Amino acid sequence: MPRMKSLYDWIKLQRKTLSNHAEMVKAFNYILNHWNALNEFCRVVLPIIRICAFQ
Repeated sequence: MPRMKSLYDWIKLQRKTLSNHAEMVKAFNYILNHWNALNEFCRVVLPIIRICAFQ
């Protein structure tokens, strides 16, 4: 999933520019800590939602 890879790279880059105490870093860390589940959701569930939405 190229978009997810781009998002991952962008988050990692942005985290480096922020203080470890910034609220945004906490949000980025949350995303990265749940990265596998987010990818699985995007890979499995989103296509199903798209199919259901157009029926």
